[in-house]
Amino acid sequence: MPLDELKNSLTGRRMRVIFICLMLVCAYLVWNSVTPSRADPLTDQDRAEMIDSVASVFVDRYVYPEMGMQMDSMLKSNLANGVYDNDSSLSDFTQSISDDLRELSNDLHIRVNPIPENRFYVVEGQKITEEQIFLKSLENFGWGKLEWLPGAVGYIKIDKFEDVAYAGKIAEAALSFMANSHAIIIDLRDHHGGHENMQRLVASYFFNEPTQLSSLYWTYLDSLDEAWTSTDISGSSLAGKDLYILVSNQTASGAEAFAYNMKHQGNATIVGEKTAGAAHWSDWYEFPKLGLVAHVPVARPINPVTQTSWEGTGVIPDILAPAGKAFDKAYLEAVLNLETKSADKRIKRFLNWLVPTVEARLNPVHLDKGLASKYTGNYLYSDGEKQCSIRYESGNLVYINSIGEKSNLIPMTEDLFRFEEEHDEYGEIRIKFVLDESGAVTEFHLIDIIGLMDKRTWINN
Repeated sequence: MPLDELKNSLTGRRMRVIFICLMLVCAYLVWNSVTPSRADPLTDQDRAEMIDSVASVFVDRYVYPEMGMQMDSMLKSNLANGVYDNDSSLSDFTQSISDDLRELSNDLHIRVNPIPENRFYVVEGQKITEEQIFLKSLENFGWGKLEWLPGAVGYIKIDKFEDVAYAGKIAEAALSFMANSHAIIIDLRDHHGGHENMQRLVASYFFNEPTQLSSLYWTYLDSLDEAWTSTDISGSSLAGKDLYILVSNQTASGAEAFAYNMKHQGNATIVGEKTAGAAHWSDWYEFPKLGLVAHVPVARPINPVTQTSWEGTGVIPDILAPAGKAFDKAYLEAVLNLETKSADKRIKRFLNWLVPTVEARLNPVHLDKGLASKYTGNYLYSDGEKQCSIRYESGNLVYINSIGEKSNLIPMTEDLFRFEEEHDEYGEIRIKFVLDESGAVTEFHLIDIIGLMDKRTWINN
């Protein structure tokens, strides 16, 4: 290429680059002229535009139209009376709006926030992005834990109901893992909601026939959608298995829907605390030029059995327990029910063996020196020759065998102990102390799941 031509080519490229840069700068300036920066204080005009926009979407879409009108009046009155004058930042202002709307309506689903840099939600009319799906996959789409517990009890921890379109296979795999269980515990204590279609998929595993779970009334559309279980599931049905659902006061929205519907269909025992009481279905509405997004309740569920929902009242557990005790409470209930129903003596014996361990977790025995002193002393082996002893050392009851080896004993009840070093809290071998009518120890028994293995007779202190 001739030198003059090269210069002209380079000059032309530079001009195009400069032109593009100028266009970007202009676009930035235009954008920032209409969009308040999170770093810049809000003006009166900013607040007025935001109130108008937020109020209008609640008037148009809120699940209770009369309340939507009250929200509109309240926000505009607050603005006129200077209630928000000290909210100079976008985050403070949106927090104030959220607080006021929630206080007026007692609706926990209402939120107004600055638009986050990384959107975790999908705006009405848009599709989820590949990046959002990838980020959800890092949390296994809300399926946190699977565990197989002694007694053929399955445990599933679910923290979010994600859309079946991209999370269905994970759910189906997790539920299929439970095919051989006799009872299942589903843990929703840290679950705050999610997609209705995943809720239906999980419920479908526990019904033999199509069953209506709920209806969803969309106020602004004046339409009613029925939600039914499906028999078209992957893998084995779990219908007929004892189901326990763990809930807490943090359990909300779609998680409450699952617990509430399963409870009132008679398919589950709910264990834990009264739930949050957030029943409404909501959509996200963005206002890009204003830099904020509103989470607006737009539909309300109607249970076919109760003809109402858990909005404001929460789901009331069948078995009340603090959240931290709910798992052990449900597990104990599962084991006791399975033992009662089982006709197999071997299974009944094993389930009975589990009970003291779970009961000890629920009601720990605190071993003090006074209690321990009842058992300390020397004991004679059944052969009449060797001796062992029980001692109280550093707050623990200690078993010392005939050759001086020590083992800490962990109390299960006041007279039943397991060996600590077995690394199995269910214990293959346990010690049970036998007392006479006066409360004095006479011997202890070494027992396993079959029964008595050997005896040690008390000699002296």
